[in-house]
Amino acid sequence: MSSGYKNSEYGKVPIEWKIKQLSDVAYVNPNYKLMKGNVYDYIEMASLPIMGSKIGEIKKRKYDQTSGSKFKNGDTLFARITPCTENGKIGFVDCLSTEYGLGSTEFIVLSPKKNKIVPKYLFYFTSLSRVRNYAISRMVGTTGRQRVPKEVFGEELIIPIPPLREQEKIVDVLSTVDEQIEQTDKLIEKTKELKKGLMQKLLTRGIGHTKFKKTELGEIPAEWEVMRIDEVAIVNPESLTNKTNSDLEINYIDIESVSTGKLKKIKKIKFKDAPSRARRKVQFGDVIVSTVRPYLKAFTIIKKDINNLICSTGYAVIRANNRINREYLYQCTLSDYFLNQLRNKMVGSNYPAVNSIDIKNNLIAVPSIEEQIKIAQILDNVDKRIEQYENKSNMLQSLKKALMQQLLTGKIRVKVS
Repeated sequence: MSSGYKNSEYGKVPIEWKIKQLSDVAYVNPNYKLMKGNVYDYIEMASLPIMGSKIGEIKKRKYDQTSGSKFKNGDTLFARITPCTENGKIGFVDCLSTEYGLGSTEFIVLSPKKNKIVPKYLFYFTSLSRVRNYAISRMVGTTGRQRVPKEVFGEELIIPIPPLREQEKIVDVLSTVDEQIEQTDKLIEKTKELKKGLMQKLLTRGIGHTKFKKTELGEIPAEWEVMRIDEVAIVNPESLTNKTNSDLEINYIDIESVSTGKLKKIKKIKFKDAPSRARRKVQFGDVIVSTVRPYLKAFTIIKKDINNLICSTGYAVIRANNRINREYLYQCTLSDYFLNQLRNKMVGSNYPAVNSIDIKNNLIAVPSIEEQIKIAQILDNVDKRIEQYENKSNMLQSLKKALMQQLLTGKIRVKVS
């Protein structure tokens, strides 16, 4: 294997690599011959992963010669419509139980030509952000319905091609990282299922109880009480007014900033530049609950003391009093019984929502403070385990992205025996 490089239309690549049109090494939207009336595996857009190779749910569909994509194992599916292209939806087909598969009309199918390119090398190359960004730049159509034209892959894209043995080695490296990501993601899902079961048990049955009573929330330990949120907490305790210093720098949590248990980002902004919804004051230990589409569980507890922390009026801020442990309160907001109450109170079709009064009137099951703390600690430990697995998955995703950029351009070479 030479260590030299050459300049090419693609940039600097190893001397022995060739630069070819993508269509020289792959068929674009091949016209496979399927039998009318036969049932084939069907892959819809929702099953295509984001920046991953593993395709999700496979359905069955009878072929009736209407429009749709056709593919077989070894092909790559590239989402061609906004926002799926921008989100990086792409998948490697290795899961078909039928000779051919059917799929969304919004897939571009790339089928490797025999002895020209290793199937999964083609998948990894077309997963590169460089390819996706070029495809995005060439999208055509009306806003919201823009698509990548077939010509992008059929006539325009070029690809650096290493010898087949080197392609195989590159695929081996990247597939190993993919397998680790898949194993870690399975651990995440298993641990989330564990937590779901624990919540159902601990938040309604408690620890070590033998006597129970029937309540509005179902059967709970005899010693527990059913209480409204406004009996154990203050809802929306403080807000900024229009008289607030316009130059005050706030740390703003907008409606996109929270996912279940996570505060993803905080915007530093002056009050005068903040949206009109930036009003609710938040402090360490507060629980914030999205009142729009609450079933999505955009809820979290504030775990850091941050000056001038403000959230959107799209959240309800719940501040625990001395009758409840704040971590226990947070876990209660994630429970099925809490969410079911909110579902029954939602109004609106496009943006189903509840209001602060609904939050105040929601019921929770309240044990002694000592038991609250024990329950919260158990569930918090499971949350920490999930977070560890998620951090590992994110690290592996970053590693894979870096390796792809290096290996698929020849900046890092693999040993070929």
